[in-house]
Amino acid sequence: MKTIKTTLLIWLLCLCCGIAIFAVAGNRNSDNVSISITESADEYNFKAEYNRDKAANVEQCLDDYLKESIKASFKHAEMDSKITLSNHTVFYIRSAPGELRIELDKRENSKETVAKFRKLYGALRKTI
Repeated sequence: MKTIKTTLLIWLLCLCCGIAIFAVAGNRNSDNVSISITESADEYNFKAEYNRDKAANVEQCLDDYLKESIKASFKHAEMDSKITLSNHTVFYIRSAPGELRIELDKRENSKETVAKFRKLYGALRKTI
C-alpha cells in the first residue's frame, strides 16, 4: 500500500513539473510582451520577448530599416552574431521567433547610425 502511495505521489509530482515546464516554454506564444530599450554613453540596446506569431512582422521591420545596407534578409533567420553592414555599421543581434536582442556600440558607429537605430527601435516597439 505504501509503494502505491509513493508511486502515485511521484507521478503527481512529475505531472505538476511537466505542466509548469509547458507553461513557461509556451509563454512566447502568449500576449505577454517585454520590451527594453537602454542607452548609455557607449551603448544603445534593444531587447524584446514577444508572441511568436509576430515574428514575420518583426523580421519585415528589420528588413525595411536595414535593406539598403545588407543583402541578406532577416526572414526566417535565427541569428546570434556580430554583423557589419556595407555602410560600416556594426552591431550584435540575437534573434529567434519570439525574442530579439540588438546591441549597438556607439563607439564603433556614427551618430547617424545611432539615430537610424533609434528609429528602428521605435518601429520595432510599435510592431511588437
